[in-house]
Amino acid sequence: MNRMEFWTPDMISFMKDAALKTEYFKVLARRVRSLCPDATTVCDAGCGTGELSLQLSNLFENVIGADLSKDAIDSLRQEACKRGIDNIRAVNCNLLKDSPESVAGSLKPDVMVFSFFGRVSQAFEIARRFGCQKAVIVKRAYTFHRFSLTGVPIDNDISFREELKSLTGSYQEEEFEVEFGQPFRSVEDALRFFEIYSRDTDRSVLTIQNIEKLLEKTGDSEFPFYLRKNRKCLLILADTGGK
Repeated sequence: MNRMEFWTPDMISFMKDAALKTEYFKVLARRVRSLCPDATTVCDAGCGTGELSLQLSNLFENVIGADLSKDAIDSLRQEACKRGIDNIRAVNCNLLKDSPESVAGSLKPDVMVFSFFGRVSQAFEIARRFGCQKAVIVKRAYTFHRFSLTGVPIDNDISFREELKSLTGSYQEEEFEVEFGQPFRSVEDALRFFEIYSRDTDRSVLTIQNIEKLLEKTGDSEFPFYLRKNRKCLLILADTGGK
């Protein structure tokens, strides 16, 4: 899977800050809703800290947030409790191995969302095990790593359409692009962020001076610095054949 199997406190904090200060997860949740207008229960597969699950909870009757990382799921549970959200079932599990009953309980997802999850074949395998007929698969539609200083190309899975054609006769796709940058409380935090997420092979480029050049000053006392970035995605709605 592409999803991180562990989340450090720094990773969780950075993701929560980005979700707080950008509209990415709200926009993605609305896109999922528009693709699945009749669905009542959605599973956010490999949900990480659950920022998408939290937004989906405003649009669907029931949400299942499932991830391998206990720390990420704990973060989701805490945030849902803090916001008074009671329609999210947050589950620490392995979707490829654990039984649908242990993950979903009495719920049956109408649609499963796989956001930067892994191969299309894995998404189909899981959706079919869960008896889910529809899957929304979110793929990258950009070619360079967003948080590297030296133009590091991403090894995108360019064969996913061949996989789709072999797995289903019915799917549709659409692209969308939305701002998804990263706010920072200090330049030192920005350096730490790049130390975690950069894929630069020459780590000597990761200096305060180089990173400060990329940041906007916001005038916000809590987040005085912002790294402005867009994320371009491909959304695929597929009929998985699950029953």
